Amino acid sequence: MTSKEKRKGTYHENWWVNLFRSWKWTARRQPLSGILKDFPSDIEVKTKDMNIICESKYRANGFALVSSYLGKGEVDLLLLKEKNSNAYICFNVKNKKILKLLGIKL
Repeated sequence: MTSKEKRKGTYHENWWVNLFRSWKWTARRQPLSGILKDFPSDIEVKTKDMNIICESKYRANGFALVSSYLGKGEVDLLLLKEKNSNAYICFNVKNKKILKLLGIKL
């Protein structure tokens, strides 16, 4: 029998895959949630030009920094930059303005 944490992880990975598919993207859960070297991370999104590897995380009480900015509804994109030059863009997948920007029609 699988653990409660594994079931929650699988549920949320499936949630993301279903969302991406509703956007008409090709997406699937990786076999064994990224344990295998040939299938890293949790989710793979395929386009005609590339494969996008996605990591899925779930927290019952949100992610402090991201939730504090994007949860208010005033900010559309949260831009994060690390000293080592890594940079990230975060957004709420329910934000219609950002979905329009990405060319996603609901």
